[in-house]
Amino acid sequence: MRKLVVDLSEALKSGDEDAARTVCTQLRTLHGRRSEIVSAADLERYEQRTEKLRARLEELRSQIDTMARDALAAARRGDPEAAAKSVRRLSAIHVAHPRLLDEPGLERIRQDIVVANEGHEDGLMTRRLIERERAVAAKMKRLAAAVNDFHRTVCTVPETSAEFRRAEEVYLQVLQEVRLHEEDWLAEFVLELADVLAEWSVPPPGAEQQIDRFLEKVRGGIEQIHKKMGDIDSKRGGVKG
Repeated sequence: MRKLVVDLSEALKSGDEDAARTVCTQLRTLHGRRSEIVSAADLERYEQRTEKLRARLEELRSQIDTMARDALAAARRGDPEAAAKSVRRLSAIHVAHPRLLDEPGLERIRQDIVVANEGHEDGLMTRRLIERERAVAAKMKRLAAAVNDFHRTVCTVPETSAEFRRAEEVYLQVLQEVRLHEEDWLAEFVLELADVLAEWSVPPPGAEQQIDRFLEKVRGGIEQIHKKMGDIDSKRGGVKG
């Protein structure tokens, strides 16, 4: 029983709907045989959580379809910035939920956008934007892991705990290392990822404010890096002058 509950919890956290449904089926079978081990109330709670996962995944699938259509429409009308914005959101979804949008699927969308924009005067700009997005997505992996860990900690442990402080410290350290001031796209990518994670989460009672503060810390951290690196660049410019 305990292992099944742990397996269900892991499946829900990782967004693995098939695994969650399999565990629920096993719990339902166990309830039929030994209702004193898995009560009707417990089974209902587990199935409700699995249904919430299904609904969230379906919402994200719909969002992926809409974003892909929007990006293609923007490319066809010669609006590379709008296309890039949609791709940035799709990239964040890919990083947060690779089961929903894997790398080959994201790459197909990128290629479709480039093809759809052919013939426009800004075709070169579109190709450059897509290339930049590819580079940022690759660079994002370590930072994405830190943001994911920070978000997971926010959802599960008190802000006063040592574990929380460690996760926040790792996130801020990685943020420093990637020097966000060098790529505005990367900063926007981080914000998109934070938004996707916050939308996805179903925090335990009382944790909603922690999720809000998680977003504030991500935004604040980026602003802090921009300011610090801007100060460094200003000082270097002063020395050169």
